[in-house]
Amino acid sequence: MPIIRLASQWLRANAPPIGKVTVIHHDFRAGNFLFDEESGAINAVLDWELAHLGDYHEDLAWTLQEGYGCRDEQGRFLVCGLIEKSEFMDRYQQQTGFEIDQRKLDYYGIMNDWKSAIIVLGTGIRCTIGGKSHQDILLSWLAGFGHVCVDSLTKRLEEVIDGA
Repeated sequence: MPIIRLASQWLRANAPPIGKVTVIHHDFRAGNFLFDEESGAINAVLDWELAHLGDYHEDLAWTLQEGYGCRDEQGRFLVCGLIEKSEFMDRYQQQTGFEIDQRKLDYYGIMNDWKSAIIVLGTGIRCTIGGKSHQDILLSWLAGFGHVCVDSLTKRLEEVIDGA
Protein backbone atom coordinates (compact mmCIF):
# COMPACT_ATOMS: atom_id res chain seq x y z
CA MET A 1 0.00 0.00 0.00
CA PRO A 2 1.59 3.31 -1.03
CA ILE A 3 0.11 5.06 2.04
CA ILE A 4 2.26 2.83 4.27
CA ARG A 5 5.45 3.92 2.46
CA LEU A 6 4.38 7.59 2.59
CA ALA A 7 3.68 7.29 6.32
CA SER A 8 7.09 5.64 6.90
CA GLN A 9 8.84 8.53 5.19
CA TRP A 10 6.77 11.14 7.01
CA LEU A 11 7.37 9.48 10.39
CA ARG A 12 11.15 9.44 9.89
CA ALA A 13 11.20 13.07 8.79
CA ASN A 14 8.99 14.34 11.62
CA ALA A 15 9.94 12.33 14.72
CA PRO A 16 9.75 14.58 17.79
CA PRO A 17 12.29 14.35 20.58
CA ILE A 18 11.30 12.30 23.61
CA GLY A 19 11.16 14.59 26.62
CA LYS A 20 10.49 11.97 29.29
CA VAL A 21 11.22 8.28 28.72
CA THR A 22 8.49 6.10 30.22
CA VAL A 23 7.35 2.49 30.08
CA ILE A 24 4.97 2.15 27.14
CA HIS A 25 2.41 -0.66 27.37
CA HIS A 26 1.45 -0.16 23.71
CA ASP A 27 -1.92 -1.85 23.88
CA PHE A 28 -3.64 -0.10 26.79
CA ARG A 29 -7.34 -0.14 25.97
CA ALA A 30 -10.58 -1.72 27.10
CA GLY A 31 -10.08 -5.47 27.14
CA ASN A 32 -6.52 -5.25 28.39
CA PHE A 33 -7.20 -4.28 31.97
CA LEU A 34 -9.24 -5.68 34.82
CA PHE A 35 -11.08 -3.37 37.18
CA ASP A 36 -13.26 -3.35 40.25
CA GLU A 37 -16.81 -2.54 39.10
CA GLU A 38 -17.78 -0.78 42.31
CA SER A 39 -14.81 1.58 42.61
CA GLY A 40 -13.74 1.66 38.96
CA ALA A 41 -10.15 1.10 40.09
CA ILE A 42 -7.94 -0.78 37.66
CA ASN A 43 -6.41 -3.75 39.49
CA ALA A 44 -4.50 -5.50 36.66
CA VAL A 45 -3.08 -4.59 33.26
CA LEU A 46 -2.88 -7.45 30.73
CA ASP A 47 -1.16 -8.09 27.38
CA TRP A 48 2.37 -6.70 27.79
CA GLU A 49 4.08 -8.26 24.73
CA LEU A 50 4.44 -4.91 22.91
CA ALA A 51 5.84 -3.03 25.93
CA HIS A 52 8.95 -0.88 25.47
CA LEU A 53 10.50 2.41 26.58
CA GLY A 54 9.42 5.59 24.80
CA ASP A 55 7.31 8.73 24.88
CA TYR A 56 4.09 8.60 26.92
CA HIS A 57 2.27 10.27 24.03
CA GLU A 58 2.59 6.96 22.15
CA ASP A 59 0.50 5.09 24.76
CA LEU A 60 -1.97 7.95 25.04
CA ALA A 61 -2.45 8.08 21.25
CA TRP A 62 -2.92 4.29 21.17
CA THR A 63 -5.71 4.43 23.75
CA LEU A 64 -7.40 7.24 21.79
CA GLN A 65 -7.68 5.26 18.53
CA GLU A 66 -11.17 5.35 17.02
CA GLY A 67 -11.33 1.56 16.78
CA TYR A 68 -11.04 1.16 20.54
CA GLY A 69 -13.85 3.55 21.40
CA CYS A 70 -17.31 4.55 20.25
CA ARG A 71 -19.50 7.60 19.92
CA ASP A 72 -22.32 8.51 22.29
CA GLU A 73 -25.78 9.79 21.28
CA GLN A 74 -24.39 13.32 20.85
CA GLY A 75 -21.56 12.10 18.60
CA ARG A 76 -18.83 12.62 21.20
CA PHE A 77 -15.99 10.13 21.11
CA LEU A 78 -15.83 7.93 24.22
CA VAL A 79 -12.32 6.63 24.91
CA CYS A 80 -12.51 2.83 25.17
CA GLY A 81 -16.29 3.32 25.20
CA LEU A 82 -16.01 4.59 28.78
CA ILE A 83 -15.30 8.31 29.06
CA GLU A 84 -15.64 11.40 26.88
CA LYS A 85 -12.34 12.33 25.22
CA SER A 86 -11.83 15.81 26.73
CA GLU A 87 -12.54 14.48 30.23
CA PHE A 88 -10.15 11.57 29.61
CA MET A 89 -7.41 14.00 28.53
CA ASP A 90 -7.97 16.23 31.55
CA ARG A 91 -7.90 13.28 33.96
CA TYR A 92 -4.82 11.85 32.24
CA GLN A 93 -2.89 15.08 32.85
CA GLN A 94 -4.15 15.36 36.43
CA GLN A 95 -3.40 11.74 37.34
CA THR A 96 0.01 11.46 35.65
CA GLY A 97 1.31 15.00 35.94
CA PHE A 98 2.34 14.68 32.27
CA GLU A 99 1.52 17.62 30.03
CA ILE A 100 -0.04 16.66 26.70
CA ASP A 101 1.74 18.12 23.68
CA GLN A 102 -0.82 18.05 20.83
CA ARG A 103 1.92 17.98 18.17
CA LYS A 104 3.44 14.85 19.73
CA LEU A 105 0.01 13.30 20.23
CA ASP A 106 -0.74 13.87 16.53
CA TYR A 107 2.61 12.34 15.52
CA TYR A 108 2.02 9.23 17.62
CA GLY A 109 -1.55 9.01 16.36
CA ILE A 110 -0.15 8.72 12.83
CA MET A 111 2.51 6.26 13.99
CA ASN A 112 -0.08 4.09 15.75
CA ASP A 113 -2.40 4.05 12.73
CA TRP A 114 0.62 3.04 10.60
CA LYS A 115 1.65 0.30 13.05
CA SER A 116 -1.89 -0.96 13.49
CA ALA A 117 -2.48 -1.19 9.75
CA ILE A 118 0.73 -3.17 9.29
CA ILE A 119 0.07 -5.46 12.26
CA VAL A 120 -3.53 -6.32 11.57
CA LEU A 121 -3.45 -6.43 7.78
CA GLY A 122 -0.20 -8.37 7.78
CA THR A 123 -0.88 -10.89 10.50
CA GLY A 124 -4.57 -11.04 11.42
CA ILE A 125 -5.75 -12.67 8.22
CA ARG A 126 -2.68 -14.94 8.03
CA CYS A 127 -3.35 -16.25 11.54
CA THR A 128 -7.01 -16.83 10.78
CA ILE A 129 -6.27 -18.70 7.55
CA GLY A 130 -3.53 -20.73 9.23
CA GLY A 131 -5.83 -21.76 12.08
CA LYS A 132 -3.05 -20.89 14.53
CA SER A 133 -5.28 -19.14 17.05
CA HIS A 134 -8.35 -19.87 19.11
CA GLN A 135 -9.35 -16.21 18.80
CA ASP A 136 -11.15 -16.37 15.44
CA ILE A 137 -13.70 -13.70 16.36
CA LEU A 138 -10.98 -11.25 17.44
CA LEU A 139 -8.90 -11.93 14.36
CA SER A 140 -11.89 -11.39 12.09
CA TRP A 141 -12.52 -8.04 13.79
CA LEU A 142 -8.86 -7.13 13.34
CA ALA A 143 -9.04 -7.78 9.60
CA GLY A 144 -11.70 -5.06 9.32
CA PHE A 145 -9.88 -2.80 11.76
CA GLY A 146 -6.86 -2.69 9.44
CA HIS A 147 -8.85 -0.74 6.87
CA VAL A 148 -10.14 1.63 9.55
CA CYS A 149 -6.47 2.27 10.45
CA VAL A 150 -5.53 2.90 6.81
CA ASP A 151 -8.44 5.35 6.47
CA SER A 152 -7.44 7.18 9.65
CA LEU A 153 -3.79 7.20 8.56
CA THR A 154 -4.75 8.70 5.19
CA LYS A 155 -6.85 11.45 6.80
CA ARG A 156 -4.16 12.32 9.36
CA LEU A 157 -1.41 12.46 6.75
CA GLU A 158 -3.54 14.66 4.51
CA GLU A 159 -4.03 17.06 7.43
CA VAL A 160 -0.34 17.32 8.34
CA ILE A 161 1.01 17.34 4.78
CA ASP A 162 -1.55 19.87 3.49
CA GLY A 163 -1.04 21.96 6.64
CA ALA A 164 2.78 22.01 6.28
